[in-house]
Amino acid sequence: MRTSISALHAWALAHLQDDEFALAARVIRRMLILLPPSHESRPSLLVTLAFAHHEAGEVDEARRVAEQATKLDPQNALAWQQVRRAERALKAS
Repeated sequence: MRTSISALHAWALAHLQDDEFALAARVIRRMLILLPPSHESRPSLLVTLAFAHHEAGEVDEARRVAEQATKLDPQNALAWQQVRRAERALKAS
């Protein structure tokens, strides 16, 4: 039986709640490898991955991943929020 995308995403979010950012990022990156490029979950997974990178202090990577999400879904407010969050952090450093 295949594990659903939403269940794996929930598992990654649970790792984020436990401050296990690297583990959450690994789970999400694996999901992104397995998903077709046009899969509807890709933008939200990229937003979650951007959040994980940001929390891990990888702000450049967070911005890059969030920008990928905005290209796939220009109306995704959370993706734009992660782009702005990363840009603010980069300006402050």
